[in-house]
Amino acid sequence: MDARNQFMMRSALVFGATTLLLLGLLSWQMGRDAERAADRTVATLALTQEVVEALENRNLVMRGELVASNQAVVAYMTEALGSALPGAAVDRTSIFDLLEERRTQLDLDAAAVVGVDGEVLAATDPTVESHDFAKDPVFQEARKAQESKTGLWSEGGRLMHVAILPLARYGSGDAYLLVGQVIGEELVQTIAGIGAADVAIIAPSASGPVVAASTLDPSSSEELAQAVRDQDGRGDLSLSGLHAQPESAPLFGDARVRLLALVRDPSFSSIVATHLPTAMFGVVMWLALAAALAWYWLQVATPLLNLERLMLRSAETGDRNLSVPERGAPTIVRVAAAFNRLMGSRNGTRD
Repeated sequence: MDARNQFMMRSALVFGATTLLLLGLLSWQMGRDAERAADRTVATLALTQEVVEALENRNLVMRGELVASNQAVVAYMTEALGSALPGAAVDRTSIFDLLEERRTQLDLDAAAVVGVDGEVLAATDPTVESHDFAKDPVFQEARKAQESKTGLWSEGGRLMHVAILPLARYGSGDAYLLVGQVIGEELVQTIAGIGAADVAIIAPSASGPVVAASTLDPSSSEELAQAVRDQDGRGDLSLSGLHAQPESAPLFGDARVRLLALVRDPSFSSIVATHLPTAMFGVVMWLALAAALAWYWLQVATPLLNLERLMLRSAETGDRNLSVPERGAPTIVRVAAAFNRLMGSRNGTRD
């Protein structure tokens, strides 16, 4: 293999290695940026969830207080509970009518009055009416602390955010008021809108974990539901175009119900916009290397190869009637001029 071919091969190897290095650096940078973006998304959603849950808890308790603290309601509830007339039966129908009226006015999904022993005295919702309050931790905490408590129910195929308030604090007798709001698309849309990412609520059911609500389109939501069922709610979930972060957070403090952060794969346009400076730097470096190799080939390598060829020819044949073009880098020009003077002197001529 002659020197020219060797140089071309070395140049090709340098170009190839440099291109691979630049592509590798760009790929590494893209991966690191994607991981950082996903971490920022999860952190933002976690903070958003905390704020939204606090606001939802306060909002639900305030609506319960609007019912329990109303003087007309206090008087009506006291009489209906039979505390005004010892031995009188509880007027469940009157309590139900009152609860239904207030539920409609305050845009609640459920309202109920529960006795100290956990007996449901009246309820506007069948699920609440059949609930076992004797084993309910929210009710037990409210009864023990004698203050408002909030929590999450997961039964009857629904998720319900509930607040339980002791009516004794408002002078309405020894019973407890429950107000509830069904958890669904509105909550996930609120969290996703602030956190700028897709989210989904994973809840337990008789057949295993299910997607109770999500911001995904129907097909993606069904794909997520199938992935959740297949993995029984454990591990990473990878779907078409998005990934579920394993750091899911309990919803309203209930470890059985989780809020998943769904991070979408970046689009081509966002990748270009994010990594354009890095790509431009790589292109500039690649062009600079190409220009340097071209300069070296034209100004150094080619003149040296021509000089080497003529020197070998002179040594092998004894031919002294030779000259090399004096062009290229300054040092190469000086060497070529010295060679030409040498050939001229050996031919009996002088510069």
